[in-house]
Amino acid sequence: MPTNKKWLWGFAGGAGLIALVVVLYPAKAQVTGETAKQRVESVVRIADDRSYGAADALARTAANDPDPTVRRTALVCLSAFGRSSDRPVIEAAMQDLSPSVRQAATKALIRSYDDLAAVGHLRDLLHDEDEDVRKSAASALTTSKNPHALVALVQTTDAEQTPDLQILAVRALGKKYRISFEVDPAEADGLARSIEIIKHTDEVIEAFRATGTPLHRNMELVHQMMAENPCHAIEEPTEGEGPAINTREPQP
Repeated sequence: MPTNKKWLWGFAGGAGLIALVVVLYPAKAQVTGETAKQRVESVVRIADDRSYGAADALARTAANDPDPTVRRTALVCLSAFGRSSDRPVIEAAMQDLSPSVRQAATKALIRSYDDLAAVGHLRDLLHDEDEDVRKSAASALTTSKNPHALVALVQTTDAEQTPDLQILAVRALGKKYRISFEVDPAEADGLARSIEIIKHTDEVIEAFRATGTPLHRNMELVHQMMAENPCHAIEEPTEGEGPAINTREPQP
């Protein structure tokens, strides 16, 4: 009986095509492990390898893993990919029951999406019930390149905010600009003075000008501080700007 060579060639070609598909489309990455420690190791390995489907696996893990340590690790690794499709996962993590996950979400959000919406989410987290989350939100705002972030943090020093929140914002801004306050912001007279020092930095004035936001200042206290320390000179504001304190000898 004659052999059907065409059929054999067709079969061989089909098998080769299947093999080719397997090579071109490997199995998607999956976070595996029975324990939280094993899954954390799997998350880190997938993120480092950036294997096929890695970001999808990290997003699923950040959203669904039962252990907060695993969710937090997946969230941090996921932010390195910077995909717009992952934004809902990161924003949802800002409402996670675990404070450590909410902390990670503040950094992940500003790292991947430094825009006005991200600033709004971080501003909300300044009122989080957990102190470490509040600190993380303030720190994230100081790393933003968006002028609205600086405005949001400075406005947190306004009188209608609680003293604890004012002090948190002042210390975050002082760290950002490497300001050494003569009086601790937590002391009776230190908070108001520290706020005015921050509000009269050139960066703050420029951020408020750029966003068209009024900058409210206590000029009576400013002039009092200048009288106490003549090394602080005050410049006349240009149009659209406010006065700024500069540490230098006053001009004759």
